Amino acid sequence: MQKTPGTRDYRTTLRDLFVRITDPIIRLLIHIGIKPWMVTIIGMFMVIPAAFLIATERLIAGGVLFLFASGLDLFDGTIARKTNSASKRGALLDSTADRISESILLGGVFLYGLSVENDQILIFSFVAVIGSILVSYIRARAEGLGIKMDEGWFTRPERVVLMGLSCIFNLVLMGVILLSILTIATALQRWKLADSKLEIGE
Repeated sequence: MQKTPGTRDYRTTLRDLFVRITDPIIRLLIHIGIKPWMVTIIGMFMVIPAAFLIATERLIAGGVLFLFASGLDLFDGTIARKTNSASKRGALLDSTADRISESILLGGVFLYGLSVENDQILIFSFVAVIGSILVSYIRARAEGLGIKMDEGWFTRPERVVLMGLSCIFNLVLMGVILLSILTIATALQRWKLADSKLEIGE
């Protein structure tokens, strides 16, 4: 299966633009001795108050804080590259922190659904957790089997933006419905791709 045209291009372009804009901040962090793992941990823990704000119906504040915390995910990788400190341990920490952050955020959305007594939010936030984990797990398992897996319609950056904006614009139900559908579709896409590559390898 071929990559979707432009899929990686626009992600790379946006990442490069973000890095250029935040380069002075990154240089300052490096200068004062901030390590990549510190940024990863800070970003993960910042999602906790974001989820709390969402759970207590302060959606705009929660959405903004979540987007900011998730944006730090770009800082740690950039700091690691600029300081030549990238490592497998750092990559493992980063991936684990990403999964924890998403689960915490969707936990906040679930509690918000309880607060406003909306069963649909409860159901779809649960499905969204499963879908998000599957997207990442299938990639990790495939790469563990020696299959390169960069493809994916709806990966972490898209998930972060969708949920952040859904909260900011008070469209939580629509957000979790879209997240559920698109993550499950992406998981199936990756499964099919991995299966076809394994078949060719055999």
